[in-house]
Amino acid sequence: MTNEWKKTKHEVGLFRKYVDDLPASAKNKAAYCYLITREEIHKLLDQKSNGDSLDGIRIYLGAEMIDDAMVPNIHVVACEKDKDGGYHDYNIGNEVPENNELTALSSQAILGKTRPCPTWCSQMNFLNT
Repeated sequence: MTNEWKKTKHEVGLFRKYVDDLPASAKNKAAYCYLITREEIHKLLDQKSNGDSLDGIRIYLGAEMIDDAMVPNIHVVACEKDKDGGYHDYNIGNEVPENNELTALSSQAILGKTRPCPTWCSQMNFLNT
């Protein structure tokens, strides 16, 4: 196992232990990982109205408080590369959009859809045991 995989296994294990130590109500809400499908990635990267693809995705870490315990989650947005090599969240302004049902045809950016584990879990491997 390479050092990166060892580090990843260690960090995933620490997080799983953190979740195990949460109060039951928070533990039941916690996810161990998130699936982002190819279709969802394409939807994010192909949302520009001129047909060009965007250049990357950014994952924001978030959390909600349940019974005084922090339960982490993620939020995914597309990014556009500028002429200087920087990546910027695509079409996200300073105000939260009013409409929660944004589509690629709207003037607002798409928030990526993730599928948490549980229920969208992989078969057993060294990261999820």
